[in-house]
Amino acid sequence: MLNYVWLGLIILGIGTAITTDIMDQADNKFRNSDPLPIEIIFDDSTSLSRDGAYDGKIKVNLDNYNEFYGTLLNSDVVVNTKISVNRAEDKIGIFFKVDDNTPEMWKYMAKVSGKDDDLMGSFKLREIQNGIDCCFIACFEDHFKSYLEFIENIKPKLVVPYHFTENKEESAKKLVDFLKNNGIESVFIPIGEKLNLS
Repeated sequence: MLNYVWLGLIILGIGTAITTDIMDQADNKFRNSDPLPIEIIFDDSTSLSRDGAYDGKIKVNLDNYNEFYGTLLNSDVVVNTKISVNRAEDKIGIFFKVDDNTPEMWKYMAKVSGKDDDLMGSFKLREIQNGIDCCFIACFEDHFKSYLEFIENIKPKLVVPYHFTENKEESAKKLVDFLKNNGIESVFIPIGEKLNLS
């Protein structure tokens, strides 16, 4: 008799979970396929024109988040994330772990997706905001074309090579020439000198 009670409770639990999942999907509670405006912040100067995985953060403005999910957060959402680029399939994905600082809605979404501590999504790059005064960039000659693609995307007012030693200044000077030849404002700053941006 006790086994039938347990069996009944298990069936009831599964039925409740399936019903909740169907209701969430029918109501589109999570706004699947609806675009949520996010800001991507990279940990370094990274080009989205090449395949790979990059570290960064996503930031969602508090008003956008609250309007999108119908919540009442009191601060912007900022989450550490991995950004995965696959140009062949034209996909840019994000992956992040949920933690104590993650909004409750995203924690719930991770839980009902079957993965208690992570979420995945995809995004389309709409625009890169033009507000960059100066971009400091490495000067490895093998990567000059990649640097140019990245700089053309972010459109800084000035580019300054760095990451060179006293006996390797030539690579920085070559990068300045390369960028100037491609219409990018760039300047070489010798080691120990200051750059005045005023």
